Amino acid sequence: MGQDKVDRQVKGRNLDNTIAQWSAFYGRPITPDEAKEILDNVIALELLLRKLRKKYG
Repeated sequence: MGQDKVDRQVKGRNLDNTIAQWSAFYGRPITPDEAKEILDNVIALELLLRKLRKKYG
């Protein structure tokens, strides 16, 4: 299986999981676009925290 296909499958599963988890929190089904925004924000937060840990220990 090509890496591109694997990446799409992983992203699809992450979107599905995000939709399931956050829909319960919001009390309504969230859209795939909302799920993508949530994932993007969580990833950005993780990268920032790693950068701060590296800088400040």
